[in-house]
Amino acid sequence: MKKIILFLIFASIFVSCKNTVKKYYDTGELNYIYQTKNDVADGYYKEYYKSGKLKVEESFIEGKATGTKKVYFENGNIAEEALFVNGNLCGFRKGYFENGVLKYKSYYKDNKQDGSDTNYYYNGRIKSTCEFKIDKETGETGELRAYYIDGKLKNYSVKKNNKVIFQEKYNEEGKMSDYFRNIIFTPLKDTTIYLGDKFLSN
Repeated sequence: MKKIILFLIFASIFVSCKNTVKKYYDTGELNYIYQTKNDVADGYYKEYYKSGKLKVEESFIEGKATGTKKVYFENGNIAEEALFVNGNLCGFRKGYFENGVLKYKSYYKDNKQDGSDTNYYYNGRIKSTCEFKIDKETGETGELRAYYIDGKLKNYSVKKNNKVIFQEKYNEEGKMSDYFRNIIFTPLKDTTIYLGDKFLSN
């Protein structure tokens, strides 16, 4: 019984340390509400449209975003959601069209894109895909594929150390329109030599 009483006392003290801040639109509607502790955001944060519909909800610990942040369209459908750890984007990030169809999906590590990234057309077809790998010394490395709305390949490229080293482009009929390769020399059977960042086109 004593333990329960002590817990309730400490809990009431903890809650009493938090303040609730509210901000209103000029027309009187609630704009946002959030909790603070020692004048720093700590607890929930909620933002609203003038209509009263929820627009944003997220949580803070000692001023740093933590957990899943969600942004909504005024119709109530989710527009974006992302995972934060200690104030940084760290994990998934997803965006949606207003009709609820997935618009993009990507992954982050310490606010930098790291991992797969996929974008979609309004009809749900894949618009582009890429795989990012971030290194502090060498930079960004990965592959990217882009597609036309009918699903045909539009572009394929390879990136290494923040630099595109290979690329193929295709027209809507599926024929290659541009080709790029960044190497010093090619095998003897290839009569063409590519140097530096020279871009070759038909």
